[in-house]
Amino acid sequence: MFFLCRYVKTLMTDVGLEVREDAIGNIFGRWEGTDPSLPAVGSGSHTDAIPFSGKYDGVVGVLGAIQAIRALQKVSFQPRRAIEVIMFTSEEPTRFGFGCLGSRAMAQSANIFGTLQSAVDAENVSFVEAARRAGYTEAEHNIQSSGLKKGAYASFVELHIEQGPILEKEGADIHHLVFEMLMLHVMRNFPFFGYWYLKMFLSCLENDTHGK
Repeated sequence: MFFLCRYVKTLMTDVGLEVREDAIGNIFGRWEGTDPSLPAVGSGSHTDAIPFSGKYDGVVGVLGAIQAIRALQKVSFQPRRAIEVIMFTSEEPTRFGFGCLGSRAMAQSANIFGTLQSAVDAENVSFVEAARRAGYTEAEHNIQSSGLKKGAYASFVELHIEQGPILEKEGADIHHLVFEMLMLHVMRNFPFFGYWYLKMFLSCLENDTHGK
């Protein structure tokens, strides 16, 4: 994972983004806009994956956001709002028994910081100690700093591929229901995304346990 994080940060730097990491490992690449007073537009996803999840899943959301900025720069576009690419850490279930770690911390969701402070793995290594060993020394003293205030982002766009041919083969029309449920979940748990959130579900022939 270390090499993957370094690779993504290199891609961000190559297109001129200002790169930073928070206390638990969420990675941000910021393309500053002409009006720094405005909340940024966020885009990104995660790059970790569960077994047999396919090649794309959340990876396409991170690389796609970087490539979108590259394309905008090619036509000399200059955004009014900053555009910030986000790579969420530990989105899939972790050694500590829960997932969506990075995004939940950013959203300050449901006592997440208390959960992280008390979490231990199967070998009784605490989350804070594991973070310290990985180089995130700030996590020990200032884990709450990864939380964002409401309205930190004006909007968020995520390209995400949930792979699995079963529903497609059965001709199940679930996209509207999934989108409505997603909207309710996001508005309740991720208020810092501001006005709207769009997540695109695309079909793929490779299996993903989300679709089983």
